[in-house]
Amino acid sequence: MRAVIQKLAEADPSKFQAVQPVDLQFMYEMSTKCQWPEVRVNAIRIVSTIGGILAQNPNPHPLLKDIGVLLLEVVCKDSDLWVVAESLDSMFDVFGEDHVDPVLKEIGLVEKLKTVAPALKSKVQQNRKSLGEHYPVISTARTNLVRFIKYKASHIK
Repeated sequence: MRAVIQKLAEADPSKFQAVQPVDLQFMYEMSTKCQWPEVRVNAIRIVSTIGGILAQNPNPHPLLKDIGVLLLEVVCKDSDLWVVAESLDSMFDVFGEDHVDPVLKEIGLVEKLKTVAPALKSKVQQNRKSLGEHYPVISTARTNLVRFIKYKASHIK
């Protein structure tokens, strides 16, 4: 399913401008409620692919707020560090551009990430040896989180 969304996005990204929250409800539920981390990660990546397309528009699409809230919920509540890292990485992809900063401000994303960052750093250090093949992704997300917060905090006033 993730590959299909990616192919559709490459073929005709304009079609995604009509996506409504109800269209993504199933992916939202899979991102937060599925017991398998692989499924949660794929659902997050599907949502972030759509979010990345919507974020290309200079006028932020209303759905970006919902996507930001979802990604933030995963970061704050998921117990699997790999899923959290993938959600953070998705957040950086979707909300990296300055023209979407009003959405970040509206949902308080930077402030909430500031409260999550120390706990994430500690959790990564405590579990480093058990993270296996996911350690590079998790470590990179943790490093990029600090940079993302610093950059966005300086732009959102």
